Amino acid sequence: MTLNEPSAIVEFSHDDRVFASGRCSSWVNRHLRITLITFWYEPLSNSTVDVEAAQIAIDFMFGLWMDPITYGRYPRTMKDLVEDRLLEFTYNESRLLRGSYDFLGLQYYAAYYAQPNATIDPNYIRYKIDSHVIETRVDNFNNGTQSIDEAL
Repeated sequence: MTLNEPSAIVEFSHDDRVFASGRCSSWVNRHLRITLITFWYEPLSNSTVDVEAAQIAIDFMFGLWMDPITYGRYPRTMKDLVEDRLLEFTYNESRLLRGSYDFLGLQYYAAYYAQPNATIDPNYIRYKIDSHVIETRVDNFNNGTQSIDEAL
């Protein structure tokens, strides 16, 4: 079985309700090939909070998928921010997850700057804001008006 961009499947089927939920067929063999999508995050500034925000953004985009199949657990930053809404794996689930993939592909699309989002509404709970991070492509040197040729 190949899982291509599970983050997109989850986001569009569960968070945004665009896709219908998929079901696994009983005939699927036991080999797991997975291709993860990720963005890269750089801190908007050299401040400690921006550096932490960049790491948290990576944990929420890449670590959400990679850590369970590598370490059998979610990233610590996710546990700290999502708290009891993030289910814990049992010992047996953790053991089964660790090293469970036969092939890992990585699709990298873009890079963003990250900074903390201090204006989180606790009544509005969604995966996209659980990280408490604001993503932007604009920094002090690029106000968003550069062409791709100028940026490169």
